Amino acid sequence: SPFKSFGPILINAPIFISFYFAISKMAAGVPSFQTGGPAMFTDLSIADPTYALPILSSLTFLASVELGAVEGVQTGRQTMNMKWFLRALSVAMVPLTTSFPQGVFVYWITSNTFSGFQTLLTRTKAFKSVVGIPDVSAVAEAPADAALSRVQLDQFQKKYGANPTLHARPPPTAKSRRALKR
Repeated sequence: SPFKSFGPILINAPIFISFYFAISKMAAGVPSFQTGGPAMFTDLSIADPTYALPILSSLTFLASVELGAVEGVQTGRQTMNMKWFLRALSVAMVPLTTSFPQGVFVYWITSNTFSGFQTLLTRTKAFKSVVGIPDVSAVAEAPADAALSRVQLDQFQKKYGANPTLHARPPPTAKSRRALKR
C-alpha cells in the first residue's frame, strides 16, 4: 500500500505540530526569547531576516533523509518514493517557513542534527553489537552456500535458479500454460 510509507510521518506529526505551537506561543509570551538566542540570532521571537535558519533547517532535514532515516521502515520502492517526497519537502520548507519565529528553527535544527547522528550511530557495526541489533548487512553479503550444504544448494538452484528474486512469480507450469491458452 502506498499509504504505508506515510505511517511514520503520521505518527510523528502530532508531536511535531505540538512542539511547533508550543515554541511559537513561547516566542510570543516568554520575555527571554527576545534576548536569549544563540550567537547572531539573539531574538528568537521574530522571523529570521537573513533566511539563514530556514535554509539551515532545511539542509539538516535533507541531511537526515539522505543519511537514511527513512530506510528500514519500508521496502525498496517505498523507500525511494518516500525519499523523493522528503527531498521535495525539504526544498519547499524554506519558502513555507520563513515567517516562523527563530526559536522554532533552533529546535528544528537541533532535532534534525540529533536525528542525523542517531541514524549514523545505529548503522555502525560496533553499536549494533553492543545493543544486540542483528547486522543484516552481513547476511546479505554472505555467499549463498554459507548456510546450505552442497546438496541443499543444488536442489534449491534447480527449483529457483542460480539467482532467485524474492517475491517473484514462480515459473509457469504446464498446467498453468494450458489454463492461459484457454
